[in-house]
Amino acid sequence: MKELIKLVNENPDLEVVPLVYTDDIEEGFSFTKGQILRCEIDEIYEYDGRIFVWSEDDGLDLLEYIWDETELSSSLAHKEESDAEIEKRARTRYEAVEWKKVIILWIGAE
Repeated sequence: MKELIKLVNENPDLEVVPLVYTDDIEEGFSFTKGQILRCEIDEIYEYDGRIFVWSEDDGLDLLEYIWDETELSSSLAHKEESDAEIEKRARTRYEAVEWKKVIILWIGAE
């Protein structure tokens, strides 16, 4: 908790974003008691109902997600695109992403 207070005091303009490990949540209950595992300053991007964290694989999981989505949309539109064309479109979208700097509060179940 002391680390969180320190980060908030040093970075009062940053939003505190609690991220809860979903594997720790039991189905059928409205609440679960959690514990703070760690807190840190990082960057996030919310897209398509998911939250991507920069430090988790340097954002490459988002690039992979965008790639898959781009490939699927190309296929559904019956476009004949090469992997290079799909990669170019995916990278263009990825490079336009505006990551948001926040204080992440990692939470797990007790």
